Amino acid sequence: MQPKMEPLFKSSLSAVALASGAWMLGKTVLAAFASLAIAGLTPLHAQAQPSPGGLKRLNELGGFVSEAVFCKTMGYETTQDFDRYNTAVKSEGGRYGISGEVSSNYALAAMNAHTQTLKAELESATEGLSAEEDADVQAAVPKFTAFASEHAQRCHRIAADPVGSILVPEPAHEAETYSRQYADSLLILVGHASWQTPFIRTGGEVAEAVGLCEAHLTRTQADGYLVELYKPNRFSLAVEDKAREFFDSRRQRGRDLATDTALDATQCNRILTGRAARLKAAN
Repeated sequence: MQPKMEPLFKSSLSAVALASGAWMLGKTVLAAFASLAIAGLTPLHAQAQPSPGGLKRLNELGGFVSEAVFCKTMGYETTQDFDRYNTAVKSEGGRYGISGEVSSNYALAAMNAHTQTLKAELESATEGLSAEEDADVQAAVPKFTAFASEHAQRCHRIAADPVGSILVPEPAHEAETYSRQYADSLLILVGHASWQTPFIRTGGEVAEAVGLCEAHLTRTQADGYLVELYKPNRFSLAVEDKAREFFDSRRQRGRDLATDTALDATQCNRILTGRAARLKAAN
């Protein structure tokens, strides 16, 4: 019986997603702003309610802090100039007749609330990407790419804001570039990065099978299964290096699995024949 190896590969996606979330919620970075804002604050319920316009602006500025941490995850240049940012928050509150203390308190509360919202959004966006069936994974991809696109747009809006730009300077690229790079960094694990065609995705499966079954293959036989993947000019220059790195990593993963899987020659022949046929069909 052919082992179901693909879900094992896809399980690593959750680790990457959690790492991304951990950076987004990085205590050191968020606490740096909180330590400035929290000193000497009185409870929210003991303060006069700011005007709707002022509250909206302070909520926005507080949310910018946690969002900016996620912008860094997406590849944006960010700063940690929280002294200057906190001063700007107090100044913005003053435009609405709100004291500096109250402004900082509301911004801090908004930062904490937005951090939890971001965590929930990330978990929701990655749900389904670790499914066993590729059709289910493919169905989940648009939701994740939409998440990446929305957050790249948010990062650009922060950079365009006179106060937000303290944390996120003017981006070097368009939002789409950051969105695609971030999405690809996770989707590559499940074979659905923007550059991973069905041929590349199936090629990864073949490379993994070759690594898994190397003990039963001569070098000539192994090269024969992989020749189409490494053929010169097989891919565009923009894709070639990424594709070859992907194939290399999948072959190495097969080697890593070989110790625990221990397939015999007959099982390997069945797996390799099946995957080679799928690769030919995807060509």
